[in-house]
Amino acid sequence: MIRIGIVYMATGYYCRFWKEFYISCETFFCIDAEKGYEVFTDSIELLKMNIPNVSFHAIKDKGWIINVSSKSDFICSISERLRQNYDYIYYLNGNFRCLKSIYSTEILPEEQNGYFAALSFQHNRYKSPNEYHYDRNKNSHAYIPFGKGKRYYQASFYGGRTDELLKFSEWSRNMINKDISNGIIARYQDESYLNCYLQDSEPLVLSDAYGYSDFTHYQGEYKAELINKNQYLGTSLLHARSLLPVSQVKLQGNLGDQMFGFAFYCYLKKFWRDGQRKTILSLLPEGRRTTDSLYGVFPIDITDDIKIVEQQCKNLPEKKIIKVTEKFSSVFYQVEDFNAPVVVFDGKWQCYQYAEACEDELRESFQFSLTHLSEQSKEILNKIRSCKCSVSVHVPANTADSYNILLQKIISDNYFERAMEQMRISLQCEPIFFFFRDECPVEELWEELFLISQCKHHIITNNSFSWWGAWLGKNTEKLVIAPKNWSFWKDTPDLLPTEWIKLPINIDKKQLNNIIGQQILKSQVTENIGLYNGKMGYVLFFFHCARFLNNIWYEEYAEELLSEIYEGIHWDLSISFSSGLCGIGWGIEYLVHHGFVAGCTDDILSELDKKVMEIDIRRIEDKSLEHGLKGITCYVSSRISSPRDIVSTLPFDPSYLNELKEACLRLNIKMTQLTSINDILKGIKTYYMKLHKGAPLWCELYCVIDKIEKM
Repeated sequence: MIRIGIVYMATGYYCRFWKEFYISCETFFCIDAEKGYEVFTDSIELLKMNIPNVSFHAIKDKGWIINVSSKSDFICSISERLRQNYDYIYYLNGNFRCLKSIYSTEILPEEQNGYFAALSFQHNRYKSPNEYHYDRNKNSHAYIPFGKGKRYYQASFYGGRTDELLKFSEWSRNMINKDISNGIIARYQDESYLNCYLQDSEPLVLSDAYGYSDFTHYQGEYKAELINKNQYLGTSLLHARSLLPVSQVKLQGNLGDQMFGFAFYCYLKKFWRDGQRKTILSLLPEGRRTTDSLYGVFPIDITDDIKIVEQQCKNLPEKKIIKVTEKFSSVFYQVEDFNAPVVVFDGKWQCYQYAEACEDELRESFQFSLTHLSEQSKEILNKIRSCKCSVSVHVPANTADSYNILLQKIISDNYFERAMEQMRISLQCEPIFFFFRDECPVEELWEELFLISQCKHHIITNNSFSWWGAWLGKNTEKLVIAPKNWSFWKDTPDLLPTEWIKLPINIDKKQLNNIIGQQILKSQVTENIGLYNGKMGYVLFFFHCARFLNNIWYEEYAEELLSEIYEGIHWDLSISFSSGLCGIGWGIEYLVHHGFVAGCTDDILSELDKKVMEIDIRRIEDKSLEHGLKGITCYVSSRISSPRDIVSTLPFDPSYLNELKEACLRLNIKMTQLTSINDILKGIKTYYMKLHKGAPLWCELYCVIDKIEKM
């Protein structure tokens, strides 16, 4: 009796098909042969089963597309077992079901068929092969050019003599692995390779009668069917299971920021080199190529990536998408495996480790097209190349970013003078300095980046454009001098390569005092007494300036402003944190808590506490810090954490605190203790960023002062 082996895959939700599949095949499939089943599954329940003619093999569920792409690999892994136990091997799809008796003589191929058989739907016979869904990607090993091919074969039912089936499986495994290593997934995964393998062959054609499907409109009798997976499993569930796992890197910012995003993209591709997850780039927010964007400057094409994003996210439930937001700027992120079909990475990812790990690929991708180089740039390029010791000095032009303007004013020219002197000392030849200021038209910005990279050594500023100009320099012995304090708002431990020289930035206190004087003038004309853009914010700022500069006059002025706030408070004022009572109360609590002023806040804020408790927090739907529940929670948390005598009672009654806790749970707000001014300043900056405005200058300046204090 002929021995026939049936290869079957049951992973994830497709395990639901197994019981019905097995019963139908035992009853109707090759009833004149001895059958055995080789089942690849991730189901613990199936792996525990003991069925005489079934062998279960454990695999990991990596998503349906990766699973079916690994089908040939699975078959090859048990090749010796298949040769010893079976004369013929057939692969049957998970949704295959036998309905009537099928004899082995109906499906066994002969010598003229190359001992191979495959299902081919009849409706394709009325089409030209040029209309078939062959893989037309010339870089794919499943590629079939137009004008080639005879039929379109379905990978849901195919097989043949054991040696012939294993020969195909080995070829398919090798081709798939080569494509995956190059980041290529064939159009219809294993089915595309099956068609490529059979394009010049004459296999035994299995008609619709052996795999009826309701979408083919076949009118004849049939002995087996392919169950409609959409109806059986549900459309959304099936869509999530059939996705090719994707990691999407969202680009943001200017050209330099986008280049960092591309480096992170290359790093992820390297991490998932085994093809478990395809890494793609997103479009820029404006969705177009510009002369100052990554796609406009470099020959990088993401057309296929866009199609994949659209396909993957269509009808995909939100819970199936994992969003990874960069928590700490310029801190190396340890990538981990994810089970979700789509993972979106959102951040700037400005770490030198990503660039160094993919240096060859980045240098190949970041190639400048010099055919459009202007005559002026060509002249500068010739001068740079004629110098034995050229040094680029990048001094960004003024921008609309108040924080960067502030930094430029405070650090003055002192940093660049010291950096240039350091270059003269470190280099064995007399340096020739070339200054770049980002003042060229946008369409010529790439030329400046190119010219910077052509210099032998570099003095850069705290700017991603500047960073890449230096990094792209090809001089293996280059010296790069960069500001040690890249950002006054946050630490950036993994931004600068270890071999770069980090030069501390000295603060010009005269300039700082001038800017503080400007803030005094602004504070005198504002009528707003709130925290975000009013007198309470200025009070916090001037108290910190007084402490930092040891200036008693700033302290006295802060006290005067605080008195004006006390006089200006009225109970019709809003309860909001940004411009109302909660923000003012939080500011007073902060000042006392940190020793700027003396007093008992339980006495000072007792009336304000009562006013806050009058608000029905059970009906609040706004969860924001500025105007909603988070702001109230911030104030209440600061009051509860205020140092007080043990026997003193809390300023809020237990029933109110319970209602606040329930309201926070309802709106998913954590009742954390927010006494750090840095937490609040981050909230202020985020608020104004959403409004597409710069934060108040006192807020930006405080960040600078706070950072200097910690140096």
